[in-house]
Amino acid sequence: MAESRGCCSVWARCLHCLYSCHWRKCPKDKIQTNKCECIWFGLLFLTFLLSLGWLYIGLILLNDLHNFNEFLFQHWGHWMDWSPAFLLVISLLVTYASVLLATAPFLHIGAVAGITLLAWPVADTFYRIHQRGPKFLLLLLFFGVSLAIYLVPLCISSACIMEPKDLPPKPELMGHRGVPMLAPENTLMSLRKTAECGAVVFETDVMISSDGIPFLMHDERLTRTTDVVSVFPDRVNNHSSDFSWAELKRLNAGSWFLQRQPFWGAKPLSGPDQKEAENQTVPTLDELLKEAAVLNLSIMFDLRRPPRNHTYHDVFVNQTLETVLNSGVPQAMVLWLPDEDRAHVQQQAPQMRQIYGYLGGNSTERPQFLNLPYQDLPLLDIKALHQDNVSVNLFVVNKPWLFSLLWCAGVDSVTTNDCQLLQQMHYPIWLIPPQTYLMVWIVTNCVSILLLLWTFLLQRRCAKERERTGLETAVLLTRINNFIME
Repeated sequence: MAESRGCCSVWARCLHCLYSCHWRKCPKDKIQTNKCECIWFGLLFLTFLLSLGWLYIGLILLNDLHNFNEFLFQHWGHWMDWSPAFLLVISLLVTYASVLLATAPFLHIGAVAGITLLAWPVADTFYRIHQRGPKFLLLLLFFGVSLAIYLVPLCISSACIMEPKDLPPKPELMGHRGVPMLAPENTLMSLRKTAECGAVVFETDVMISSDGIPFLMHDERLTRTTDVVSVFPDRVNNHSSDFSWAELKRLNAGSWFLQRQPFWGAKPLSGPDQKEAENQTVPTLDELLKEAAVLNLSIMFDLRRPPRNHTYHDVFVNQTLETVLNSGVPQAMVLWLPDEDRAHVQQQAPQMRQIYGYLGGNSTERPQFLNLPYQDLPLLDIKALHQDNVSVNLFVVNKPWLFSLLWCAGVDSVTTNDCQLLQQMHYPIWLIPPQTYLMVWIVTNCVSILLLLWTFLLQRRCAKERERTGLETAVLLTRINNFIME
């Protein structure tokens, strides 16, 4: 006799509770299980897991969304917040978070909880399958995945699993183009905000005007951070270095910041700050250096080579170096990042600190300061670099979880857009001693294993009750049929 469909299954119970909000045991005479309900519940469960996955991806990638918008602007020429569309197509990029292992201990606990919850429908399905092959294939697959999840911590070596006494000093902060969440980037206002924030270095970008004046600008076109569209409407697509300094002085470099805040969650400016922002202009490198010396800030800059038809295309390094030397500021306050003509720069300004954007230095000198993207952290042996007196700065770091990971790893400094947030951190978000994590791992796995065994034993009992009920129903139907036939 076929099994009775009057028994309330886990699938029907879950659907009943989700859609009716009646969180009680389903009446056996009203809810029946069929393949449609099983499939629909499976789709709901997968959708729930997918939603959790996208939530995690979104939290991880918020650190880099502004950089992504800038990348598209440089290649397309139109500024727009592409992050919503971006989140729909970058699921594979979340793998870098797994490489960093910043959240691996917590993901392991979540995975154990998930596999434990999944045991109930798996056990229910196991005892409903009558074919021996599929039945034990399901069991083998489930317990194989469970075992792999239980043993994942053997592969985890997160930097923040350490004794509190071994925690390195807090990394110093470098303002990425200043404090671009509080002031227009690459302006003197942003420089002053950097000093107020407690950062030690102002990181910026330098270009050469058509008449040889080094000035601060990141983009190859002026449309994003100036009002060039209204001042020079016929030259909006010209390279930033194609403008003379007299023309650059006419541009407003702050009003755009008030019209479209480039960062999510940035606090609105006060009245005085708004007035100061809307009056910002494009500063020269000389102005920046002199103001930074007053504020006791060091300067690090990327130097952009002008286009081929530019007057200073071949001598842009000398032009910039001459500006630095003529400014009268101490050479030690300048962190020289450009690789072009580095030997000549070292000869002319021996006290200037040389910063390298790669692991290897030149053939005669080992680099003393590295400036690398934070994604390179797994490739770095921070302790070995420190033993060789090499300092490490990583960029661009905006989120507390990432800053905490780099702090635990022993990084010397980070470049950030959110100086005001990271400056307030006095301790990593999480720091777990190895023995504590080992205890959490063992206890979590033991509790999960006990719950798995309890679930399968309970479902076995339910299966026997279903079988007994089915036999009683079959006998009753047989008697009724015989009675009718008589």
